[in-house]
Amino acid sequence: MRSIVTYILAALFGLLLWMPVNLQAQEYVKDKKVQDLIQKVDYYTGRDNHKALNLTMKLITWGEDRNDRLLLGIANIRRAIIYDISGDTKYASIYFQKGIEFLKKENEPNELAFAYNNFGIHFYNQRDWNEAMKYYNLAIKKFEEAKDPESVVTTNINKAVIYKNLENYSKALGIYKSALQYYTEHFDSTMQLALNQNIASLFYDQEAIDSAFQYAQLAFSFKTHDLDYPTEAGIHILLANCHIKKGDYNRGLYHAKIAFKIADDHHIPESKMSASEALSYAYEGIGDSKQSMKYFKMFFELNDSLFYKNKSDEISEIRARYQEKLSRDKAIMESRLEIEKLEQEYIVLQQENYSRKQREFYIVTVLVLVGIMIITMIVFSWNKSKTNKELRNKNEIIESALSEKDILIKEVHHRVKNNLQLIVSMMELDSLNIQNPEARRKIRDTIGRIQSIGIIHQRLYEQENVTEIDSNIYFDKLFEEILRTSKENVVFNAHIENFYLDIDEGISFGLILNEMITNSIKYVDEKEIQINIDFSRKNDNLIMSYSDNGKVQKEDEVKGTGFGMKLIRIMARKLKGELTVDKNKGIAYKLVIEKYFK
Repeated sequence: MRSIVTYILAALFGLLLWMPVNLQAQEYVKDKKVQDLIQKVDYYTGRDNHKALNLTMKLITWGEDRNDRLLLGIANIRRAIIYDISGDTKYASIYFQKGIEFLKKENEPNELAFAYNNFGIHFYNQRDWNEAMKYYNLAIKKFEEAKDPESVVTTNINKAVIYKNLENYSKALGIYKSALQYYTEHFDSTMQLALNQNIASLFYDQEAIDSAFQYAQLAFSFKTHDLDYPTEAGIHILLANCHIKKGDYNRGLYHAKIAFKIADDHHIPESKMSASEALSYAYEGIGDSKQSMKYFKMFFELNDSLFYKNKSDEISEIRARYQEKLSRDKAIMESRLEIEKLEQEYIVLQQENYSRKQREFYIVTVLVLVGIMIITMIVFSWNKSKTNKELRNKNEIIESALSEKDILIKEVHHRVKNNLQLIVSMMELDSLNIQNPEARRKIRDTIGRIQSIGIIHQRLYEQENVTEIDSNIYFDKLFEEILRTSKENVVFNAHIENFYLDIDEGISFGLILNEMITNSIKYVDEKEIQINIDFSRKNDNLIMSYSDNGKVQKEDEVKGTGFGMKLIRIMARKLKGELTVDKNKGIAYKLVIEKYFK
C-alpha cells in the first residue's frame, strides 16, 4: 500500500532546481544575440531535442570563434542535458565533463552549481548513488558561494531522495524537516504540502503510523482547489492507509473512495491501483468480503495492466532512442554539408580576387579543395559504415526485445493455464465430498466455465501468435473438452466461418457457448442431443446461431432469471452484441454483433 507520491515529489524537486538556474545563466552573457539563442535552446530542450541540439552546436561555434570559455561551458552543459534526456548517457557524461572544465576556468558559481546539480541528476537516473551524491555536494558548495539558499535547500532534497533509496531514513528525515522549516518561514504552501506528504510517506515506510498520520494530515491541510490530481489522490491514499493501519476502517474507506474517484475520473492508473488496494483492505476490515474481493481483483488486474504497459514502454523507448540516433546523424551530416558549402563560397571569392595575379595560388587552392573533398568522402564513407553497423545493432536489440516480450507473454499464458487447471483439480476433489446433487452440479458448471477460459490460454502459449487465436481451432478444442467431460450422447453440427479472436473475445464466446451447451445437456430429454452451432459473416456483422433438438426449456431459463442465462447476457453485452431467444422449438439463440469485422 505504498504511496506513489514520493516519485512525483522527486520529479518536482528536480524542476525547482532546473528553471531558476537556467534563467540566471543568461545574466552572465552580455551579448543579446547569444542570450536569445540560449533562451531558444532552453525552450526546445525536452520539446524538440533535434532542434535544441542544432542551436547548441551554433552556440559552440560562436564560443569557439570568440574563444569564450563561459559560453563554451554553458553550451556544452546544455548539450549534455539534451543527450541525457534523449537517453544517450555516454555522450551526456562526456559533455558534462567538458562543460564543467570550461566553467571551472571561469569560476562562475551559479553556472558551476547548475552543471554539478544536473550531472548529479544524470548519475541519479543511472542509480549511481555515490557519484550523484558527490556532484550534489559540489553543487551545494557553489550555491552557498552564490548566496542562493533556496537552491541549497532543493539540492539537499535531492540528496534526501538518495538517502531514502539507501534506506537511511534518519538522514532523509533530517533533510526533509530542515527543508520544511525553510519553506514554512517563506510561506510556500505548495512545498509545505509536498514535504509533509514525503515525510508522512517516510514514516509510513518505517511502520511509524502515528507520525505518518500526523504529517499526512498536515499535508492535507495545505490542499488547494488547483492541486494537481495525482498529488491529491496520493494524499487521500496515504490517509486511507494510515487509518486502515490504525484500525479505523470507516475513515480509511472514506479517503480510499475519494482517491479512487479522482483516479478513475482523471485516468490515473497508478493511483487507481493503489486506491483499489486500500479499498480492498478497508472493506476487509469492516467485514464486507464481497466488496473486498471485488477491489482486490481490480488491483490485481491494474497491476498486470501496468506491468505489460511498462514492458511495451521499454520497447518504445528503444525505438525512440534509435530514431533519435538517426536524427542526430542527419544533423551532423547537414552541418558537414553546410561547412562544405561555405568553403566552396570562400574559394570562389578567393578566385575572384586573386585568380589572374596568382595562378600558382589558384592551383594550390584547387589541390587543397580536392584533398578536402577526398577526405570528406573518406570520412563520409567511414561514418556511413559506422552508422549502418549501429543500425544493425539497434535492429538486433529491438528484435531481441520483441522476442523476449513474446516469450514472457507465452509464459504468462502458460502459468495462467496451469493455475486454472490446478483450481479445476481442487474443485473436482472437493466435489467428491459433496452429497447434495444440486451443489455438485453447480461445481461441475463452474469447472466447465473455468476450462473454457483455460483453453484460450493453452492455445495462446502453444502457437506463435500470442495475441489472437483461430476460431475453428478454439471452438473445436472447446467442443472436444465438453464431449470428454460429458456423460451424455452429444452430437455437434458446427459451421464456423474462419476468423480470429483476441483473448477477451475468446473468453466471452467460450463462456457463452459453454453455458448454452451445458443448458442443452441439462434440459434436452433425448437419447442423442443434437446441437447446431453456426458462426457466419454478413457484411461486417458476425452472426452466431445456436439451437438444439430439445423441447421448450423451463420458463425461468428462457426469461433469463437463471445464473447461466444471466452470464450469457452479460457476455453478449461485453461483446456489444444483441441476443435474441426463440423458444418455439426447443431453445434457439441468435447473437448479432454489428461491425465486428471493421
